[in-house]
Amino acid sequence: MGCTKGTSESKRETLINNDKSVESNLEDTNDKIDEDLVNEDLSEITLSYDYKTISFDDWQVDIPSSWIEYGDSEGIPIYLIDDTGTNTNILSESVNGIYSEVYMSMTTKSLKDMLDIVDDNIISDSKIVNGIKVNCLEYVQKADDNSSVYTYQTAVFKDDRVYILTMGAYNQTSFDNNKALMEEVITTVR
Repeated sequence: MGCTKGTSESKRETLINNDKSVESNLEDTNDKIDEDLVNEDLSEITLSYDYKTISFDDWQVDIPSSWIEYGDSEGIPIYLIDDTGTNTNILSESVNGIYSEVYMSMTTKSLKDMLDIVDDNIISDSKIVNGIKVNCLEYVQKADDNSSVYTYQTAVFKDDRVYILTMGAYNQTSFDNNKALMEEVITTVR
């Protein structure tokens, strides 16, 4: 469920060049996350869950201790969130200087091109959680067996990287119950 899995740099360049309407509406002051909004000291954040820290090559994130590592997909770890099959994956990638709004617009276009999105509807939003700007995408996709997968992606941009947490739920209740948690978890990236 990775956000831009398989999107090459040349495809990104093409999307940027083709999406002049997004670029023309951006203002430099709003494009990059104000570093003052990014908490470097997690002691300032009070989490609503008991957590464990997972480490990757050069970054860490605090996830609920109740999440169970299920396996991975092409090196991206997958965690089970509950007993209904709701799961999440966590990844990071370089944004190579691309503004967050352009990146999120490219991601939305890529998702629509690659996945069977119900009604071609992706809701894009951003909010401040724990003092950090969190970009969110919400959509329902059809799985291979034609079941609905309620999907929620949260992304934080920091130091020319994007950190993405993607949740897939097979029922609306589990999806609704875990959205706020996803927003909180992504703010612990460091």
